Amino acid sequence: MTAPESNVVATIATETPTPPASPPAATGDYIPRSFKQIHPDVFGAILQDITCGMGTWSAIRSRGISGRQFYGSIDADPRKAEQYAEARTRGYDRMAEDALRIADDQSLDPNSRRIMVDVRKWLLSKLCAGRYGDRLELAGSRDAPLTVVISQQDDKLL
Repeated sequence: MTAPESNVVATIATETPTPPASPPAATGDYIPRSFKQIHPDVFGAILQDITCGMGTWSAIRSRGISGRQFYGSIDADPRKAEQYAEARTRGYDRMAEDALRIADDQSLDPNSRRIMVDVRKWLLSKLCAGRYGDRLELAGSRDAPLTVVISQQDDKLL
């Protein structure tokens, strides 16, 4: 009886799944077989952690989810991608609020406060440059370009 069982084990161990075909170009609906669906409650908990300011990798690791599984899930579902983007935006807002809280906390060493605030400011300026970046640009759009109007009063100044 032990011989047939070992044959079964050997058969299972030697079987390798065939790799999936190449993803179709520009369809966006290719999901490799190795991706398992993330339970909606777990996905929601990860988004809650991200909204509270936790980094994405810390949030997914704390739930036992791999990066490949998480990002594969997001790539496969546009609704999840929108939820993730919203959570990241709220997380950036939380990080900005934390920077203000740290700056106002007189119980911390001034040098430590400065470093903690500077790190958050730098991250925000890189991760969410449009909202927290230092660059100020005056520009119009294609539909409403900027125009320069010189009046007679401005002419006297020249």
